[in-house]
Amino acid sequence: MRANAINLSNTQLGSSNPSIAVFRNNVYVAWEEQQAPDNFDIVFRKSTNNGINFDATMNLSNNPGDSRSSKIVVSQDNVYVVWDDRTGNVLGRDIFFIRSANGGITFGATTIIIPNAGSSDLAVTQNVT
Repeated sequence: MRANAINLSNTQLGSSNPSIAVFRNNVYVAWEEQQAPDNFDIVFRKSTNNGINFDATMNLSNNPGDSRSSKIVVSQDNVYVVWDDRTGNVLGRDIFFIRSANGGITFGATTIIIPNAGSSDLAVTQNVT
């Protein structure tokens, strides 16, 4: 028997390419969500009860450009999200990074970690020691 699906995006315009990470009872999800024509943002939701309920949606990229291909990794209370973005860069895409040190309650400033990356295929792994 399949559990009931939860619609995390609830958008009329479109959402795609979810990325999910789990640590203990916490479930973290990031995806691209269309805000307007030619404008996708990276959004985020988290659950602290094994995915039964999710907090409100947070817009992580929140810009007028095209943010795509989010990847998410979690290590204890640290949540890391990367994506490629074409905001203000007509030559290609930049790779953006954002981090939460409190389990996704708040996030720090967005940082461009690879400028002019062009088209990207991001991969993220958790380094376990």
